[in-house]
Amino acid sequence: MASDGATRLAPPLFLRTFDPNWGCCVDPPISCTAVCAAFLFFTGSAVATAQAEETARPEEAAQSEETAEFLSQGFANKTYDELTSAELTAAKAVARKMKIDSLRVCADPGNLPLSNDKREGFDNKIIDIVAKELGTKITYFWRPQIDRGLTRQTFDNHECDVLLGMPAGYESVLTTTPIYRTPYVFVTREEDDIDIEGFDDPRLKELRFGVYQHSGLRLALAKHGITNSLDVHVLSHDADLQPEKQPWRQVQQVVDGEIDIAGVFGPFAGFLKTMRGAKIAIQPVNQIDDEVPLEFNLALGVQPTNIVLKYMLDDALERGRDEIKDVLTAYGVPLVQCSNCVVSGDIPSHGTYFTDRQEKARKLYLTPLSENREGLQRDKASADQVVTETRLDEWLDDGADLNEELSNAVVGTDRERVAFLLKRGADIDSLNLMGLAPLHTAAASVTPT
Repeated sequence: MASDGATRLAPPLFLRTFDPNWGCCVDPPISCTAVCAAFLFFTGSAVATAQAEETARPEEAAQSEETAEFLSQGFANKTYDELTSAELTAAKAVARKMKIDSLRVCADPGNLPLSNDKREGFDNKIIDIVAKELGTKITYFWRPQIDRGLTRQTFDNHECDVLLGMPAGYESVLTTTPIYRTPYVFVTREEDDIDIEGFDDPRLKELRFGVYQHSGLRLALAKHGITNSLDVHVLSHDADLQPEKQPWRQVQQVVDGEIDIAGVFGPFAGFLKTMRGAKIAIQPVNQIDDEVPLEFNLALGVQPTNIVLKYMLDDALERGRDEIKDVLTAYGVPLVQCSNCVVSGDIPSHGTYFTDRQEKARKLYLTPLSENREGLQRDKASADQVVTETRLDEWLDDGADLNEELSNAVVGTDRERVAFLLKRGADIDSLNLMGLAPLHTAAASVTPT
């Protein structure tokens, strides 16, 4: 057990060790201030709020009242997509003033170089930076990331506030601004001088090839008929207790000559090359398949209704940008170009998987709607229902998100607003929590002819 009061969950969903002082939601004692307690209304912890407010300092009580005012308006049980732009702006204002005593983090105890129970992974270092920016402390709840029901049970059981290393836009959680984008890679020994030209390269069927069990790369290989000759690394629930089962070990197999090539998640390879001096060649493969995504944005995850905490984390990540970049560089994480990530890289991105995106966008956004889908009828709308460029500018100045507003405009079939937001720099490929880009939303709105 970690010395900071962390816990570790193992199948079949029971605690090996437990310390009752690991988080601000455990009672007794209550370790959060009244501000933290007000924040906990997002998870329905009204009892904790009442207890904490008894010992609140004056300035905390003032912030607690402002937060409670926000929450009392019915926002506590709404998801991100259910809030209006004005409500999201209000949540951002609360986030800028919120203070919390403790941040409970769920992380995998045996998944280097991302995280481990000794806090040696780059995800551990990144959340330390976030905690420093927030002026709070970290307590851990250790749980293998491959456990079934991970997101639902950790939040329902109040095991943590934040999940590390979540795919941005993951549907079961609300994620922060993407921290970085990284690809799958091929790993070979430098001395072998192997450069794979694509998934149809005949050498992939001749070389001793290693891949791990649940992998987009394994799926891409299967599409090209590469299945029988693979050395499949099976993921384990107890890799913290048996480090040889951790996915990065497949890269070590290449170094040791046990296999000729490994297809792994980029950070596993960069870790051995940069931090352990392995003589390996790393080849990103994110651009050699147009159907299976082989590059991903990673972020922090919070409960879907915890919008204030999301914004707090977003702000902290932005403030810690330079330190986070240093951490990712030190661990050798291959970084892909990413305009909306905290840290962007130099590896070219695959980009959208719509090869005819521009033509589809032109038809969907600019072609007149059918008569029964006229969208906004301005002559029948009241003044407060019409979104003008002036109102958009005011919202954006107050902190509204360009991409969120683009999604709203597409849902409202407001072509003028879409054109304005695209001019202002909205990302036509940005995904909402349902994993839909504006193009998908527009396609769903078009009446078949």
